[in-house]
Amino acid sequence: MSAIKEHIIHNYAEAPQPTHENVIVDGVHRYPPTGLKVLVVGGGPGGYLTAVECWRKGHQVELVEKNSNNTPIGLASMLYDQCERLGIKVTFGVNVLSYVENATEGTATAIADDGRQFTADIVVAADGLGTKSHQVV
Repeated sequence: MSAIKEHIIHNYAEAPQPTHENVIVDGVHRYPPTGLKVLVVGGGPGGYLTAVECWRKGHQVELVEKNSNNTPIGLASMLYDQCERLGIKVTFGVNVLSYVENATEGTATAIADDGRQFTADIVVAADGLGTKSHQVV
């Protein structure tokens, strides 16, 4: 056996082994949990697709939408249904007015007009053109 092959085998044997397996949920492959929390602001096709993809990568995902009722149409409707099947939390009636970053904790918070705060490791602003998120970016 070559020295390189022995080195690889030896190092692999000592490497920590994964503790989680990939899973399939509703036909969607999901990677092991990452421990990251992602907040997606905006319930259009881009927001729902982002939520599904972040969930698929193993992140804990929550999506908030300004509309007070569930009225997605077309592609957004299909993606919303997928979010429901995957167990992604979707909260309607959240009008985000501002965003705050906490560099010390490595988090960001979206603050709604009614005072509710949604904090995550990553906040994705998928709320459309001319919104509050554009003032931050």
